[in-house]
Amino acid sequence: QSIWPDPSGGSTEVTKVINKITESTGKEEVTESHHLVPRRTAPAEEQSDDVTRRNRTNTTVVAARVLTTRESTSSAPPGVDPITQGALLRGRRFRKQCVLTGHAGPVIACCGIGNDHVLTGCMDETLRLWNIRNNASSCLRVMQGHSDWVTCCAQLGTFNAVSGSKDGTLKMWELSTGQCLGTLHGHSAGITCCMVMRHSSTAEESSSSPTLIVSGSEDGILKVWDAATKICLNTLSGHSGRVTSCAKIIGKKIVSSSVDYTLRIWDISNGQCLRTIHGQHRPVFSCAAIDGGRNLLSGSNNTKLRVWDGSTGRLLSTRKGLTNWKTGIVLLDGGNKVFSAKWTRNAAIWDRRSGMEVQTFSDHYDVIHCCAGFASGQKLVTGGEDAKAIVYTLRP
Repeated sequence: QSIWPDPSGGSTEVTKVINKITESTGKEEVTESHHLVPRRTAPAEEQSDDVTRRNRTNTTVVAARVLTTRESTSSAPPGVDPITQGALLRGRRFRKQCVLTGHAGPVIACCGIGNDHVLTGCMDETLRLWNIRNNASSCLRVMQGHSDWVTCCAQLGTFNAVSGSKDGTLKMWELSTGQCLGTLHGHSAGITCCMVMRHSSTAEESSSSPTLIVSGSEDGILKVWDAATKICLNTLSGHSGRVTSCAKIIGKKIVSSSVDYTLRIWDISNGQCLRTIHGQHRPVFSCAAIDGGRNLLSGSNNTKLRVWDGSTGRLLSTRKGLTNWKTGIVLLDGGNKVFSAKWTRNAAIWDRRSGMEVQTFSDHYDVIHCCAGFASGQKLVTGGEDAKAIVYTLRP
């Protein structure tokens, strides 16, 4: 039986499908995977003739890709989670650059690699590396190794990456060859999110700082890994439900969100929970640090984006009318704009302060599961139930 909160008041249909899968496989199906949520019936005008294909499952994965923001215009240091650099929109719009097709199932994880490549993860248990240089697109290689859905991925170093899966493992990849560099074991449940960061005791990161991988899982646990030694340095325990996303705040502090309706701020050097932020009445799907790490932004399934004081946990503002089931937060324009996907086949850029929609994207044929930005702040990528990833670039 699905244990995920259903905003529509319950779905016996979802329960039946999950139980049927369980009986057919002979094993217990993990029902609380990365952003595993009951499929909401789309409005009649949004339903298409491909209903039969879409009904092969009544669950959908939302792979939240959360990026932090930096006021600086310098490029992201190698090995650090890609950072949107706050490229001002100034009247420009993101326009579709290319469509990436080839996966045999829904694309539920994506990330930008540099400015010319995209990495996607899929329910078909594979990752694909794409070249998107010069407005063209081609699949450079397919990486196999996970035994279940690939739920998250992140850039690791100049041309390496890390991926997480429902199989409970993280894998490190050399993208130039497609070789698996190592597998990180330790989680007792499926991986739901991951990010890469450098461990620094100050706000400034340097190339000498160790590269760390932070992962969250369905059992509410986060783990901190040394990317060089592949050793788990700390386990962060405290959430009572699935971890949905995590993001760096500043120095050695990170923030995580969960379906237990809370945000938690952690010191990754010792695994201590510094603060638990309550006050949300729905599962929290995404989080990010804003305003130089002083404040936090969270998104949930109640059409609200909330801004919190990171030092006190006090609610500073709430913006309504944005969207349901936010699939992640990508910060643009120095953190003043927020890119996220709606629960339909659309994504949008919102003005964080006014709550007004700046631009809408309607190129997918079905629900969007994931979204991500690039280090330059000039490109965006989305992945969806239609087995496609779409790249957008900022143009006049």
